[in-house]
Amino acid sequence: MKSTDKEVIALALQKFETFSDLQSLDMANTHVSDMQPNIYQVNDSELERFHEEKLILWLLIFNQIDKAIDPKFDINNMPELSPPPPEGAKIPAGADPQSITDLDLRYKYIESININKEKTLYYNFQYELLKLNALVIDDFFGYVKGVFNETKKSRINYLNIVSKIIVNSERKNKIKDYVQSAPR
Repeated sequence: MKSTDKEVIALALQKFETFSDLQSLDMANTHVSDMQPNIYQVNDSELERFHEEKLILWLLIFNQIDKAIDPKFDINNMPELSPPPPEGAKIPAGADPQSITDLDLRYKYIESININKEKTLYYNFQYELLKLNALVIDDFFGYVKGVFNETKKSRINYLNIVSKIIVNSERKNKIKDYVQSAPR
């Protein structure tokens, strides 16, 4: 594995962590998915090291996802398209707040609009993150299924790596269960 591969992925993960940039996280996953061993690395130990490094990179992606996913996120608690104006404002939802002459009602309406905007940003981020999480899981488990036809010693080594790197215990257990049950 080239050090530039690791650097590109590390930068993408850093950009996601700093700016919550889902495209960077998606790019990191795609980059890891597309990584192939050097065709000249026919030595078993070099190939084993490649698979370990690829596993580690995916586990780092999972850690970033797990830090960003809000476990309290409710996909059914969607933001409103246009929050209703406060009672007594006598304007339809979505109308310009400046059309409300009562300053208290105008302020309440502007506050409601701003709260809804924040909720929309939060909802969209969490929703897209969950979709990306599902994609990463599919890519990762597809890779695991194709790679873990190796010795029991290799599996134990991979399980130890998972135990050391993955922080979220639920994720750790799911990965370990899958690795242990992956077809040989």
